[in-house]
Amino acid sequence: MTAFTSSLFAWLLTYLIHSTVLLGLAWLVTRRLRLEPAASDLLWKVALLAGLVTGTIQSRLQLTPPAAVTLPVTTLPQAAPLSQPAALALWGFVALASSLYYVGRRLILVGRLADRRTVSDGPLAATLADLQRTTGYRRRVHLTMARTISSPVALGLSEICVPELALSELGAEQQRSMLAHELAHLARRDSLWLSGASLIERLFFFQPLNRLARRELETTAEYLSDEWAMRKTGSAVSLAKCLATVAEWIQASPLGVPVAGLAERRSLLVARISRLLDGRLPSSPASRRRWAVAATLGVALTIAPAVGEPRLAARLGGRGNTGRGPDHRRRPARVPRGRSCDDIGHDDRADDGTAPPKRGPARRGQETRRHARGD
Repeated sequence: MTAFTSSLFAWLLTYLIHSTVLLGLAWLVTRRLRLEPAASDLLWKVALLAGLVTGTIQSRLQLTPPAAVTLPVTTLPQAAPLSQPAALALWGFVALASSLYYVGRRLILVGRLADRRTVSDGPLAATLADLQRTTGYRRRVHLTMARTISSPVALGLSEICVPELALSELGAEQQRSMLAHELAHLARRDSLWLSGASLIERLFFFQPLNRLARRELETTAEYLSDEWAMRKTGSAVSLAKCLATVAEWIQASPLGVPVAGLAERRSLLVARISRLLDGRLPSSPASRRRWAVAATLGVALTIAPAVGEPRLAARLGGRGNTGRGPDHRRRPARVPRGRSCDDIGHDDRADDGTAPPKRGPARRGQETRRHARGD
């Protein structure tokens, strides 16, 4: 087994442990505290990426507990020499196949949108230009239209693709809300986040919480884009009407891969419309900053034990020489009364090899008194 194989296997196990802790904490906090979408979005993003970062740091720095602080455990039988390479080969095969399947689905999406055309003038282009001026969005946005989609989607970092039905079925206010929602996806870079989360989910398929994280990111992306559109347009009702209209166009999710779209997840439509009509204010930036600090502390605590163990080992190692050990200086032996130092360590056997007779207490007392008189 090569050193690279062993290191890779150890890194995958470290990632599994760290990601389980971080994603599990994110799930527990978001479920128990019912956080606002901004805080949930931040926690899930940190938990999704932090497992990769902390696992890599611990593996690269080899932050493992040394023998000085390792507790004795029951000795387990050694695994077969081919177990780790076989496990890595299986992981590589499944991860590659799943990733290629995702890439294939993305290529199918690109093929379905091959006939889209650029919208450079007309009411939609004018509305988008006005939105960019009022919101301060300075990056160039490419507006396109296609017949093969039923819901508007944000593609990459600079393209918004809308269905042809948007021109005839949506009013001016609804079109403005639709474009504001997709512009929010571009501003938040949701397409990149969802693509990255999908690849992580497939590469590390042995971590089921990655799928949960990806779906939670889809949910928070839609909620936060709704908030952004409502804040920029000032109309929650028009966006709610737009969602209801687009929902009628969608028979099923037509794109097959996670995308940043207006109504790609029909299961969220009712909750989103209810949230818009309730008129709840979006979460404040101060709350997001507090949760950012909390997430940073959580990541630090994940790797802190591994960093602290070598330091503890160094301290214990420095104190180890103060106790009795192999290198400890022995005290001089006491010389019994009636014997000299030269007698210590010598054999008391007679010249003929026979052991001398044992002395009783009376005999030893007579020898002691004789030695005191100088006899």
